[in-house]
Amino acid sequence: ILILEADRKDTGKSIAAHTAAAHMHGYSVSEMLTKNIADLDTPDSRISVPDWFRQVLKGEPIRGEATHIRNDGTVFPLEINYSLLNLGTKNTSWRLTVT
Repeated sequence: ILILEADRKDTGKSIAAHTAAAHMHGYSVSEMLTKNIADLDTPDSRISVPDWFRQVLKGEPIRGEATHIRNDGTVFPLEINYSLLNLGTKNTSWRLTVT
């Protein structure tokens, strides 16, 4: 699970990461927190991200497929589920990835 900034200038920035998500990408949790989703998505998957965030902010959950890039440069497919998560006054999006 990754929790991403959804409605500010840092849209897509990782603000929390599960150990398994970090391991899947070849990073430590602290390294994952320096990443934006754009750093992890392949160029083809990255194209859809702005639309996905707009939909999530409207309250529409997203399900689909994407490809990510591991720290070692290898590409892997994953299934994604985006939903809006309100943390106090902050809108974030959580992204569940399943390989």
